[in-house]
Formats: sequence, C-alpha cells, structure tokens
Amino acid sequence: MEITFNFIIVMFLIGFIGSFLSGMVGIGGSIIKYPMLLYLPPLFGLAAFSAHEVSGISAVQVFFKTIGGVLVYRKGGYLNKSLIFIWGAVF
Repeated sequence: MEITFNFIIVMFLIGFIGSFLSGMVGIGGSIIKYPMLLYLPPLFGLAAFSAHEVSGISAVQVFFKTIGGVLVYRKGGYLNKSLIFIWGAVF
C-alpha cells in the first residue's frame, strides 16, 4: 500500500468526521469509524482494508486514547492509586 497525499487526507477526514459524529451522538467512536475505514477508502480509489486491519487500527486508537485519558486524570489528581494496583494485579 502506497501512502499518498490523497490517502492521508481520506484517513484524516474519516478520523475527524467519525470522531465528530460519535461525540455528537454520545457513543463509542469505533462504532462509526469501523465501517468508515472498511468501506470509504475503496470509494475514493484507495486500497481497501481488511476487517483484521481495521480491527488493529481501532485497537491502536483505543490504546492511545486510553493513555491520553490516564495522563489527563493523573494531572488532575483523580486517579485512585490503590484501586489501580488492585485491578492491575487482578488482570
């Protein structure tokens, strides 16, 4: 797969529009972005992603969103460290 300017623009628009719509509706972003990543790139003449690739992309997005959320909560002092250690040991 070749990364072109059109590919970057389409991926940016999918991320922006999908995130905006999921935020406006109040649901998880992957519910909207998963089908968009699966079906929109071929409509623009770009390489199609398989369902496995889209799942991987969604997993990476969730990971980085979680890290960002943890950092913001940590900065605000909202983390319960004893509870985090207990749940961390359980998992």
